[in-house]
Amino acid sequence: MMAQALLMPGAECCHEQINQMITDVDKDGGGAIDFDEFVLMMMANIGERDTKEELMKAFRIIDQDNNGNISVDDIKQELH
Repeated sequence: MMAQALLMPGAECCHEQINQMITDVDKDGGGAIDFDEFVLMMMANIGERDTKEELMKAFRIIDQDNNGNISVDDIKQELH
């Protein structure tokens, strides 16, 4: 699954890239993205072709606090 591969330790994605990927799809500018924005980010940036169910699994893994949003901090925690 591409979404999980992106977040594996040692993935070739730096924090600046993550910030930019989120900024590109963060509609309200709050610094966090919801599931629909996550899907857009995955499709736009890495050509994600996983099903919505697979993307939801990845989203839930990253959304450590289960607030329905993924922040840069959530992604950074998942990378470490």
